[in-house]
Amino acid sequence: MKKKVLFTCVLFLFAGILCSCGKSKTEYTIDEFAEKWNPIVKKVNEETKYSTSADIDNEIFQLKEKYAKKEGLTPGSELTISGKISFITVLEDGTINFLLMSADDPMRNMIDCISDNKSLFFVDDNSNIKVKGMFLNNKNCTLSNCKIIAPQLETPDFKPNLDNNFTLTPKTYMGTVSWSQIIPPYPWLFLGEGYENISDVMSSYKSFCCIRNGDENSDYIFCCFPDEIKFEEGTRLAVRGVLKPVGNDTDSAGFIEVVYGYYVF
Repeated sequence: MKKKVLFTCVLFLFAGILCSCGKSKTEYTIDEFAEKWNPIVKKVNEETKYSTSADIDNEIFQLKEKYAKKEGLTPGSELTISGKISFITVLEDGTINFLLMSADDPMRNMIDCISDNKSLFFVDDNSNIKVKGMFLNNKNCTLSNCKIIAPQLETPDFKPNLDNNFTLTPKTYMGTVSWSQIIPPYPWLFLGEGYENISDVMSSYKSFCCIRNGDENSDYIFCCFPDEIKFEEGTRLAVRGVLKPVGNDTDSAGFIEVVYGYYVF
């Protein structure tokens, strides 16, 4: 009788081991995921570096699918990954593109993600975040349709926060549009002496505006846009970018090249 019970227990244990082996891991830190993902990317890059395919993007995507399956990663499956968020950008369709990066090896351990949660635009760079998304669901992004598991994001409030503390990292700035302008053919004629920095930038952009914390005497910044955009005076606007000095005086007001997108309240 004892042998029969023992044999039954062994069968249950063996069955449990088989079941656990058959289950794919679905939650990772970015570093854990990178252990599987980085070799895949390396192989794909090696195989396509001399490719003459007319549809190189599709070729790369198919190779990623192929090698992902060999690493136990299922294309189209749902994965949860935690890491640090960076390079948050608003895309043309209004979705948010960002990188999920490692704290220890950010240049190597990273994946690109897309989410329709517009509150991400107001998250600080290098914040810890956990997302759940679809792995290799389309060739535009590694992790798409991302839902934010943590932290809990609230609907953003309009909080004017302009100052002249110039930074080297992207930040979200909020203010009210004082005036808006499509850039003329010769922008250097539009600005006075001492504003060479923003004049040079304007040569590469199509429109700009001035946003302020409040009235005409409050702090302000200039915003340069790659597209022709005309904002109504009084528009409550959030822009994301790196604040830079305008003129020769380091204490002067600043400007932002709005390459990471904007948000209208």
